[in-house]
Amino acid sequence: MRLDEFINKLKLALNSKTKYKTGGWGSHDGNLWYFDCVCLIKGILWGWNADLSKKHGGAVYKSNGVPDIGDAKFYEVCTKKSSDFSKIEVGEIVHMKGHVGVHIGNGDVIEATKGWKKNKVVKSKVGKDGTRSLNGVKNGKWTGHGFSPYVNYKATEHTYPGEFPELPSRGYFYYPGLPKKAIDKGPEVVKLQKFLNWAINSKLSEDGNYGPACKKAVIKFEREVGTVDNGCFGKKDLAAAKKFEK
Repeated sequence: MRLDEFINKLKLALNSKTKYKTGGWGSHDGNLWYFDCVCLIKGILWGWNADLSKKHGGAVYKSNGVPDIGDAKFYEVCTKKSSDFSKIEVGEIVHMKGHVGVHIGNGDVIEATKGWKKNKVVKSKVGKDGTRSLNGVKNGKWTGHGFSPYVNYKATEHTYPGEFPELPSRGYFYYPGLPKKAIDKGPEVVKLQKFLNWAINSKLSEDGNYGPACKKAVIKFEREVGTVDNGCFGKKDLAAAKKFEK
């Protein structure tokens, strides 16, 4: 998930009616959204967006490559961990024993907590020594912070928001007449078609068939990014796609 999207959804949760509930990752009772500390983060990464028409507000359990892990493990898999809070960046996960939150900038942390008898999602403060406070009332200390592997901290609003295709075992997609006379079909081709429609404004039918129209779109993309323009979408094209921004 892009960093800006991650932060915006945390703010959406903050501005919604919420209640702390162990194991809550976005269920709704018609009035309140239920979260606990790590499940707030996981629920958002699983797709929660406060959509009342969908179960769990749009979140899908264990989706987007994000496992169902507890707060300790969630922090354990973070990178570039530090206990120096004078150099904390936007989007970093903050941790103390049994609890996590997210720094959203300017020393502000969004967390689902029972702390301060709030029992909901709140915006607290983290001091340069890790002190945790709300409206000047201290409540323990964060002991470390780090970057979540499930957030793209370099992505922008111009970065492709969808899923990239996984290449076939031979390493490329192709159409009849290229290295082998066959058409690749299936959900991975759909992902490729979705990307091409976003990246170069193609009007491909997202039907999962790598046909002549898809080949033409691939060539257009290859010429734009400077890879070999043979209409055969391979490893170099995929690498370029992952760096492509409108």
